[in-house]
Amino acid sequence: MKTFKFFIPLIALLIISSCAKKDIELKDDSQKIVYNSKMTKEVITAQNTFDLSNSLAENSYKDILKSGFGFRDFDCAEISKTNSFGHFPNTFTIDFGDGCDVNDSLNLSGKMILTFSGWFNHSGDSIVFHYENFYVNGKHIEGEFVKKNLGKDQDGNRTFSKQIKNAKVTLENGDVSSFNSLRYVKYYKNDTPFNISDDELGFTGNFDGITSNGDSYTGLIKNELILPLSCGCVVSGELEITYNSSDVYTLDYGDGECDKVGTLQYPDGTTEEIEICK
Repeated sequence: MKTFKFFIPLIALLIISSCAKKDIELKDDSQKIVYNSKMTKEVITAQNTFDLSNSLAENSYKDILKSGFGFRDFDCAEISKTNSFGHFPNTFTIDFGDGCDVNDSLNLSGKMILTFSGWFNHSGDSIVFHYENFYVNGKHIEGEFVKKNLGKDQDGNRTFSKQIKNAKVTLENGDVSSFNSLRYVKYYKNDTPFNISDDELGFTGNFDGITSNGDSYTGLIKNELILPLSCGCVVSGELEITYNSSDVYTLDYGDGECDKVGTLQYPDGTTEEIEICK
């Protein structure tokens, strides 16, 4: 069985099931904080699941660009395309059918669909990802993901935008979380020209959504999130989530150490250390 190392863009994979009740009555501020902390974990779980789907899709398109046939890691899927290789636009459909064990901990079903406008090596090239009846470990994924090449910045770093439109994640217990996001990515090359292991990704941007209980929230990357490729997990930066325009939760990813934990601060100032990568 094959195994993978995924670079999860926003909040590295955190598998926590939400246990919030639909009919909860908030009697005081302490109950409100507990309730919103559960919603925060639901938001993180939903966005991580969608990010995992996008990472799978991105790994797939990299294989396409390298080999022309690609999908080395999806032997159990059926692949089709709308155009011959090297001609654009071209849409690839990866059909996992009723269920496909990609590795020991990842089961996929349904379809991932990727549409290329070009080779993605020029500014303005884009790839659109969307999903049909697609499930990741029992979580239903809906929505659209658009990745666009923005060229190089003034320092020569390659830059991209990643936009999530009308995303909806249905958890195993039936809870539904929906959101949109726009993130900007920089690829920082370090001192070793032919060794990408010391390179880093930087993320900025924002998002908004609605929890399974109908509460609205917004999110902002306050300080750029840094993800070293050698770690596979965000190691520094700060993310802020605000509920109903009032209650603010802050996730601090640390000081650069690859320890795969972060500190979640609640509105009353109390903190909790949480695992942000598996």
